[in-house]
Amino acid sequence: LGVKALPQFGFRGERGRFAAVVDFFLPDSRTALEVNGTFWHADPREFPNGPLHASQRRTLLRYERKLAFLRRQGTPVVEVWEIDFRANPEGSVREALDH
Repeated sequence: LGVKALPQFGFRGERGRFAAVVDFFLPDSRTALEVNGTFWHADPREFPNGPLHASQRRTLLRYERKLAFLRRQGTPVVEVWEIDFRANPEGSVREALDH
């Protein structure tokens, strides 16, 4: 797509300690790109009643903390779901970046 992307990019908090890792960081737009797994992130299209398993609930709790940290840092986050990525890798990422 012609976009510079740094995979598994780590962010540090105010005291310099590790705070979060994003799937990809796009330095030109200072945006985080997350690719969310259908099971682990309980994609609402597959899990309309929310997470069913304890592992999903833990993942979502950690993910919410990560998103809150990134919001405080002023880092926009765009998300791509696994189902969409598998169906159309380039199109799903392009659509997420265009929004």
